Amino acid sequence: MLKIVLFLLFLCFLPVSSFANYNEVDLRAKNVPERYEKRLNDLVKYLIEPYKRNDELKARVIFAWIGYHIEYDMFKYDVITEKKKGARYTKRKMRTGDAFKTRVGVCGDIADLYARMGKLAGLEVEYITGYAGSDLTMDDLEDSGHAWNAVKINRTWYFVDATWGMSGDYTAFDDVDSLAEHRKEIRKRKRGDAEVSQNRSLNNEWFLVPPERMVKTHFPKREKDQHLTRSVDMKKVFRENKRKKEREKRGNKR
Repeated sequence: MLKIVLFLLFLCFLPVSSFANYNEVDLRAKNVPERYEKRLNDLVKYLIEPYKRNDELKARVIFAWIGYHIEYDMFKYDVITEKKKGARYTKRKMRTGDAFKTRVGVCGDIADLYARMGKLAGLEVEYITGYAGSDLTMDDLEDSGHAWNAVKINRTWYFVDATWGMSGDYTAFDDVDSLAEHRKEIRKRKRGDAEVSQNRSLNNEWFLVPPERMVKTHFPKREKDQHLTRSVDMKKVFRENKRKKEREKRGNKR
């Protein structure tokens, strides 16, 4: 009896996902019957039905559904980052609607959808905004805005980046050049005319990331959203990265 108790205690303290195999969960997320995809509440109920008592698998099936069924809006991204001509005007006029209905969005739309689905599934989930990238400096922030999520599993906070978790043919509107054309495509998708590529996969690196690893690439605007016992000074990291780049630049000139 004592051995059984000790084994159960051991399982409780194992890192989340240490023995997880998500193949069955991912397959359920990928192949949802059409009748459950009309309303968000119906979709979430279907997705989590076998996993009602397992928060990790609920978090996973939502991550997988987004990875397989939502596309990244390249036109909207180019407008937000002002890479398109007349972007500032376009940004004020752009209306893209609910990513669940259109099956397309940028990181903010995707993280918002993950949060909504997570809450419907009974998860404790947060929507986080900040900056993301490798070796960021203060000079990089304008083009490094990002949004992601935190989710609590077994009383511990982990991070999920459903946008970076997409892999394969996950972009849409790469060739759209005008606001009028973009609006036309969004209207088509609202009518259910979205043609989402089946050549999709998931990048597991961005599912249930521990805080101490996430803070190396994702920097929340609010310090408390790091979910670290001892928070990282974001500005200090950016300054150190800038000095490092300057040293490398000087070294390359020699």
